[in-house]
Amino acid sequence: MGEVYNGRQTRVGYVWRPALFYAIAYTIFALAVKLSSAWAQSQPALFLALFCVGGSLPLLAAIRKGLTRRSQRNGPPIIWRRSNTVSGLATVLIVANTAGAYLVDGVTILLALVLMRMGVIAMAPILDLVFGRRVRSAAWIAFFLCLTAGLFGLFQQTFLGLGAVSLSILAVYLMAYAVRLSLMTRDTKTHDRASRGDWFLVEMIITAVTLVLCSFYASISLILTENVRLAQVQLAPLIAGFAYGYALIIGTLIYLDWRENAHSIMINRSASLISGFMASIIGFAYFGLTWPSMDQWIIASLTICALSVLGWETIMTQNESETQTAQRSS
Repeated sequence: MGEVYNGRQTRVGYVWRPALFYAIAYTIFALAVKLSSAWAQSQPALFLALFCVGGSLPLLAAIRKGLTRRSQRNGPPIIWRRSNTVSGLATVLIVANTAGAYLVDGVTILLALVLMRMGVIAMAPILDLVFGRRVRSAAWIAFFLCLTAGLFGLFQQTFLGLGAVSLSILAVYLMAYAVRLSLMTRDTKTHDRASRGDWFLVEMIITAVTLVLCSFYASISLILTENVRLAQVQLAPLIAGFAYGYALIIGTLIYLDWRENAHSIMINRSASLISGFMASIIGFAYFGLTWPSMDQWIIASLTICALSVLGWETIMTQNESETQTAQRSS
Protein backbone atom coordinates (compact mmCIF):
# COMPACT_ATOMS: atom_id res chain seq x y z
CA MET A 1 0.00 0.00 0.00
CA GLY A 2 1.09 3.59 -0.45
CA GLU A 3 0.16 6.94 -1.93
CA VAL A 4 -2.17 7.38 -4.90
CA TYR A 5 -1.65 9.64 -7.87
CA ASN A 6 -2.83 9.63 -11.51
CA GLY A 7 -5.26 6.88 -10.57
CA ARG A 8 -2.49 4.46 -9.56
CA GLN A 9 -1.31 3.37 -6.17
CA THR A 10 2.37 3.28 -5.26
CA ARG A 11 3.73 0.78 -2.77
CA VAL A 12 5.92 1.65 0.18
CA GLY A 13 8.34 -1.06 -0.96
CA TYR A 14 8.72 0.77 -4.27
CA VAL A 15 11.46 2.87 -2.69
CA TRP A 16 12.49 0.95 0.42
CA ARG A 17 13.53 -2.25 -1.35
CA PRO A 18 15.97 -0.47 -3.68
CA ALA A 19 17.31 1.35 -0.62
CA LEU A 20 18.32 -2.02 0.86
CA PHE A 21 20.32 -2.90 -2.25
CA TYR A 22 21.83 0.60 -2.16
CA ALA A 23 23.04 0.00 1.41
CA ILE A 24 24.68 -3.29 0.46
CA ALA A 25 26.40 -1.81 -2.60
CA TYR A 26 27.60 1.25 -0.69
CA THR A 27 29.01 -0.93 2.11
CA ILE A 28 31.10 -2.83 -0.43
CA PHE A 29 32.21 0.42 -2.07
CA ALA A 30 33.27 2.13 1.16
CA LEU A 31 35.18 -0.91 2.40
CA ALA A 32 36.91 -1.56 -0.92
CA VAL A 33 38.04 2.06 -1.31
CA LYS A 34 39.28 2.35 2.27
CA LEU A 35 41.18 -0.94 2.08
CA SER A 36 42.93 0.17 -1.11
CA SER A 37 43.71 3.73 0.05
CA ALA A 38 47.39 3.06 0.83
CA TRP A 39 47.86 1.25 -2.48
CA ALA A 40 46.06 4.06 -4.32
CA GLN A 41 48.60 6.59 -3.06
CA SER A 42 51.47 4.58 -4.55
CA GLN A 43 49.58 3.72 -7.76
CA PRO A 44 47.12 6.59 -8.35
CA ALA A 45 46.83 6.14 -12.12
CA LEU A 46 46.21 2.41 -11.80
CA PHE A 47 43.63 2.96 -9.07
CA LEU A 48 41.87 5.55 -11.24
CA ALA A 49 41.84 3.25 -14.27
CA LEU A 50 40.42 0.27 -12.36
CA PHE A 51 37.88 2.33 -10.41
CA CYS A 52 36.60 4.05 -13.56
CA VAL A 53 36.34 0.78 -15.50
CA GLY A 54 34.41 -0.82 -12.65
CA GLY A 55 32.14 2.21 -12.24
CA SER A 56 31.32 2.50 -15.93
CA LEU A 57 30.11 -1.12 -16.32
CA PRO A 58 26.79 -0.87 -14.39
CA LEU A 59 26.14 2.61 -15.80
CA LEU A 60 26.58 1.42 -19.39
CA ALA A 61 24.29 -1.54 -18.67
CA ALA A 62 21.63 0.81 -17.23
CA ILE A 63 21.93 3.16 -20.23
CA ARG A 64 21.57 0.25 -22.67
CA LYS A 65 18.52 -1.05 -20.82
CA GLY A 66 16.91 2.40 -20.73
CA LEU A 67 17.50 3.09 -24.42
CA THR A 68 16.28 -0.40 -25.41
CA ARG A 69 13.10 -0.01 -23.38
CA ARG A 70 12.50 3.41 -24.91
CA SER A 71 13.00 2.01 -28.42
CA GLN A 72 10.62 -0.91 -27.82
CA ARG A 73 7.93 1.51 -26.67
CA ASN A 74 8.57 3.84 -29.63
CA GLY A 75 9.38 6.59 -27.15
CA PRO A 76 10.72 10.01 -28.14
CA PRO A 77 14.47 10.70 -28.26
CA ILE A 78 16.23 11.91 -25.13
CA ILE A 79 15.74 15.61 -24.51
CA TRP A 80 19.06 17.21 -23.59
CA ARG A 81 18.60 20.42 -21.65
CA ARG A 82 21.04 22.72 -19.98
CA SER A 83 19.70 21.76 -16.56
CA ASN A 84 20.07 17.98 -16.88
CA THR A 85 23.47 18.38 -18.53
CA VAL A 86 24.74 20.56 -15.68
CA SER A 87 23.23 18.08 -13.22
CA GLY A 88 25.17 15.31 -14.96
CA LEU A 89 28.42 17.25 -14.59
CA ALA A 90 27.60 17.80 -10.91
CA THR A 91 27.11 14.04 -10.58
CA VAL A 92 30.63 13.50 -11.93
CA LEU A 93 31.98 15.78 -9.18
CA ILE A 94 29.98 13.85 -6.59
CA VAL A 95 31.45 10.53 -7.78
CA ALA A 96 35.02 11.86 -7.71
CA ASN A 97 34.75 13.48 -4.29
CA THR A 98 32.88 10.58 -2.71
CA ALA A 99 35.73 8.24 -3.61
CA GLY A 100 38.27 10.85 -2.56
CA ALA A 101 36.70 11.26 0.88
CA TYR A 102 37.44 7.63 1.77
CA LEU A 103 40.99 7.70 0.41
CA VAL A 104 42.21 10.35 2.87
CA ASP A 105 44.44 8.96 5.62
CA GLY A 106 43.27 9.35 9.21
CA VAL A 107 39.59 9.75 8.33
CA THR A 108 37.38 6.81 9.29
CA ILE A 109 34.61 5.51 7.04
CA LEU A 110 31.99 6.63 9.55
CA LEU A 111 33.28 10.19 9.89
CA ALA A 112 33.62 10.71 6.14
CA LEU A 113 30.15 9.33 5.53
CA VAL A 114 28.41 11.23 8.34
CA LEU A 115 29.88 14.56 7.27
CA MET A 116 28.59 14.13 3.73
CA ARG A 117 25.18 12.86 4.89
CA MET A 118 24.59 15.64 7.45
CA GLY A 119 25.14 18.30 4.84
CA VAL A 120 22.67 16.81 2.36
CA ILE A 121 19.99 16.15 5.02
CA ALA A 122 20.24 19.76 6.20
CA MET A 123 19.98 20.88 2.57
CA ALA A 124 16.62 19.15 1.95
CA PRO A 125 14.14 21.54 3.63
CA ILE A 126 15.98 24.58 2.31
CA LEU A 127 15.68 23.36 -1.28
CA ASP A 128 12.00 22.48 -0.81
CA LEU A 129 11.34 25.94 0.67
CA VAL A 130 13.18 27.74 -2.13
CA PHE A 131 11.23 25.90 -4.85
CA GLY A 132 7.84 26.31 -3.19
CA ARG A 133 7.34 22.73 -2.07
CA ARG A 134 5.69 21.76 1.19
CA VAL A 135 8.19 21.60 4.05
CA ARG A 136 7.00 19.34 6.84
CA SER A 137 7.84 20.12 10.46
CA ALA A 138 9.86 16.88 10.64
CA ALA A 139 12.23 18.23 7.97
CA TRP A 140 13.05 21.27 10.13
CA ILE A 141 13.54 19.09 13.21
CA ALA A 142 15.97 16.96 11.19
CA PHE A 143 17.71 20.14 10.02
CA PHE A 144 18.31 21.34 13.58
CA LEU A 145 19.45 17.88 14.70
CA CYS A 146 22.08 17.90 11.94
CA LEU A 147 23.05 21.43 12.95
CA THR A 148 23.41 20.22 16.54
CA ALA A 149 25.60 17.33 15.38
CA GLY A 150 27.80 19.74 13.46
CA LEU A 151 28.16 22.12 16.39
CA PHE A 152 28.95 19.19 18.68
CA GLY A 153 31.69 18.10 16.32
CA LEU A 154 33.17 21.58 16.30
CA PHE A 155 32.94 21.88 20.08
CA GLN A 156 34.61 18.49 20.59
CA GLN A 157 37.24 19.36 17.94
CA THR A 158 36.26 16.22 16.02
CA PHE A 159 36.59 18.02 12.70
CA LEU A 160 39.87 19.83 13.39
CA GLY A 161 42.00 16.89 12.30
CA LEU A 162 40.38 16.60 8.89
CA GLY A 163 42.88 18.82 7.10
CA ALA A 164 42.52 21.02 4.04
CA VAL A 165 42.14 18.12 1.62
CA SER A 166 39.17 16.56 3.43
CA LEU A 167 37.47 19.92 3.94
CA SER A 168 37.95 20.80 0.25
CA ILE A 169 36.50 17.44 -0.80
CA LEU A 170 33.51 17.97 1.50
CA ALA A 171 32.92 21.51 0.21
CA VAL A 172 32.96 20.46 -3.47
CA TYR A 173 30.77 17.44 -2.70
CA LEU A 174 28.09 19.54 -0.97
CA MET A 175 28.19 22.27 -3.62
CA ALA A 176 27.76 19.66 -6.37
CA TYR A 177 24.82 18.13 -4.51
CA ALA A 178 23.26 21.56 -4.01
CA VAL A 179 23.43 22.17 -7.77
CA ARG A 180 22.18 18.69 -8.67
CA LEU A 181 19.25 18.60 -6.25
CA SER A 182 18.26 22.20 -7.02
CA LEU A 183 17.99 21.46 -10.73
CA MET A 184 16.17 18.18 -10.09
CA THR A 185 13.68 19.88 -7.77
CA ARG A 186 13.02 22.72 -10.17
CA ASP A 187 12.71 20.78 -13.41
CA THR A 188 11.96 17.08 -12.99
CA LYS A 189 10.63 16.03 -9.55
CA THR A 190 7.12 15.71 -10.97
CA HIS A 191 4.70 12.94 -12.01
CA ASP A 192 6.09 13.12 -15.58
CA ARG A 193 7.88 9.76 -15.96
CA ALA A 194 9.27 10.72 -19.38
CA SER A 195 10.99 13.78 -17.94
CA ARG A 196 12.45 11.75 -15.07
CA GLY A 197 13.60 9.10 -17.53
CA ASP A 198 15.37 11.70 -19.67
CA TRP A 199 17.06 13.13 -16.59
CA PHE A 200 18.25 9.71 -15.43
CA LEU A 201 19.69 8.76 -18.82
CA VAL A 202 21.44 12.10 -19.33
CA GLU A 203 23.11 11.89 -15.90
CA MET A 204 24.16 8.28 -16.46
CA ILE A 205 25.50 8.98 -19.97
CA ILE A 206 27.58 11.97 -18.86
CA THR A 207 28.95 10.10 -15.85
CA ALA A 208 29.70 6.92 -17.83
CA VAL A 209 31.45 8.84 -20.62
CA THR A 210 33.55 10.71 -18.07
CA LEU A 211 34.55 7.48 -16.32
CA VAL A 212 35.49 5.84 -19.64
CA LEU A 213 37.59 8.85 -20.67
CA CYS A 214 39.32 8.90 -17.28
CA SER A 215 40.11 5.19 -17.55
CA PHE A 216 41.61 5.72 -21.03
CA TYR A 217 43.66 8.66 -19.76
CA ALA A 218 44.97 6.68 -16.79
CA SER A 219 45.71 3.65 -18.96
CA ILE A 220 47.65 5.71 -21.49
CA SER A 221 49.59 7.33 -18.66
CA LEU A 222 50.51 3.88 -17.31
CA ILE A 223 51.56 2.62 -20.73
CA LEU A 224 53.74 5.65 -21.46
CA THR A 225 55.48 5.52 -18.10
CA GLU A 226 55.62 1.69 -18.04
CA ASN A 227 54.72 2.02 -14.38
CA VAL A 228 52.57 -1.06 -13.95
CA ARG A 229 53.00 -4.79 -13.70
CA LEU A 230 50.29 -7.43 -13.56
CA ALA A 231 51.38 -8.38 -10.07
CA GLN A 232 50.64 -4.84 -8.89
CA VAL A 233 46.99 -4.93 -9.97
CA GLN A 234 44.40 -5.22 -7.19
CA LEU A 235 40.75 -6.08 -7.53
CA ALA A 236 39.56 -3.77 -4.73
CA PRO A 237 39.36 -0.59 -6.89
CA LEU A 238 37.51 -2.49 -9.62
CA ILE A 239 35.02 -3.85 -7.07
CA ALA A 240 34.68 -0.40 -5.47
CA GLY A 241 33.92 1.22 -8.82
CA PHE A 242 31.36 -1.43 -9.77
CA ALA A 243 29.61 -1.21 -6.39
CA TYR A 244 29.51 2.58 -6.51
CA GLY A 245 28.15 2.58 -10.06
CA TYR A 246 25.33 0.29 -8.95
CA ALA A 247 24.67 2.46 -5.88
CA LEU A 248 24.65 5.58 -8.06
CA ILE A 249 21.94 4.12 -10.29
CA ILE A 250 19.69 3.26 -7.34
CA GLY A 251 20.42 6.53 -5.54
CA THR A 252 19.54 8.60 -8.61
CA LEU A 253 16.23 6.78 -9.04
CA ILE A 254 15.42 7.48 -5.38
CA TYR A 255 16.26 11.17 -5.75
CA LEU A 256 14.06 11.41 -8.85
CA ASP A 257 11.01 10.30 -6.86
CA TRP A 258 8.35 12.97 -7.35
CA ARG A 259 7.86 13.65 -3.63
CA GLU A 260 9.65 16.39 -1.67
CA ASN A 261 13.41 16.21 -1.04
CA ALA A 262 12.89 15.54 2.67
CA HIS A 263 11.33 12.20 1.63
CA SER A 264 13.78 11.02 -1.03
CA ILE A 265 16.88 12.30 0.76
CA MET A 266 15.74 10.61 3.97
CA ILE A 267 15.53 7.23 2.23
CA ASN A 268 18.83 7.62 0.39
CA ARG A 269 20.76 8.91 3.39
CA SER A 270 19.27 6.28 5.72
CA ALA A 271 20.51 3.51 3.45
CA SER A 272 23.97 5.02 3.15
CA LEU A 273 24.26 5.64 6.91
CA ILE A 274 23.40 2.00 7.58
CA SER A 275 26.13 1.07 5.12
CA GLY A 276 28.57 3.25 7.07
CA PHE A 277 27.82 1.34 10.26
CA MET A 278 28.17 -1.99 8.48
CA ALA A 279 31.43 -0.99 6.79
CA SER A 280 32.92 0.36 10.04
CA ILE A 281 32.09 -2.80 11.98
CA ILE A 282 33.23 -5.19 9.24
CA GLY A 283 36.36 -3.16 8.56
CA PHE A 284 37.35 -3.15 12.24
CA ALA A 285 36.48 -6.81 12.88
CA TYR A 286 38.01 -8.39 9.79
CA PHE A 287 40.43 -5.91 8.21
CA GLY A 288 41.93 -4.01 11.15
CA LEU A 289 40.55 -0.60 10.22
CA THR A 290 40.45 2.14 12.87
CA TRP A 291 37.40 2.06 15.16
CA PRO A 292 35.51 5.41 15.10
CA SER A 293 35.86 7.54 18.24
CA MET A 294 32.99 8.10 20.67
CA ASP A 295 32.54 11.64 19.31
CA GLN A 296 32.00 10.23 15.84
CA TRP A 297 29.42 7.74 17.09
CA ILE A 298 27.55 10.53 18.90
CA ILE A 299 27.48 12.62 15.72
CA ALA A 300 26.26 9.58 13.80
CA SER A 301 23.56 8.98 16.43
CA LEU A 302 22.26 12.55 16.08
CA THR A 303 22.15 12.04 12.32
CA ILE A 304 20.18 8.80 12.87
CA CYS A 305 17.73 10.73 15.06
CA ALA A 306 17.27 13.23 12.22
CA LEU A 307 16.58 10.43 9.75
CA SER A 308 14.23 8.71 12.22
CA VAL A 309 12.14 11.86 12.56
CA LEU A 310 11.86 12.11 8.78
CA GLY A 311 11.07 8.40 8.49
CA TRP A 312 8.31 8.55 11.08
CA GLU A 313 6.74 11.53 9.32
CA THR A 314 6.88 9.67 5.98
CA ILE A 315 5.23 6.54 7.41
CA MET A 316 2.48 8.54 9.13
CA THR A 317 1.80 10.49 5.94
CA GLN A 318 1.53 7.27 3.93
CA ASN A 319 -0.84 5.75 6.50
CA GLU A 320 -2.99 8.88 6.38
CA SER A 321 -3.07 8.70 2.58
CA GLU A 322 -4.13 5.03 2.69
CA THR A 323 -6.95 5.86 5.15
CA GLN A 324 -8.24 8.66 2.93
CA THR A 325 -8.10 6.38 -0.12
CA ALA A 326 -10.06 3.65 1.68
CA GLN A 327 -12.69 6.17 2.79
CA ARG A 328 -13.13 7.48 -0.76
CA SER A 329 -13.49 3.96 -2.20
CA SER A 330 -16.00 2.79 0.44
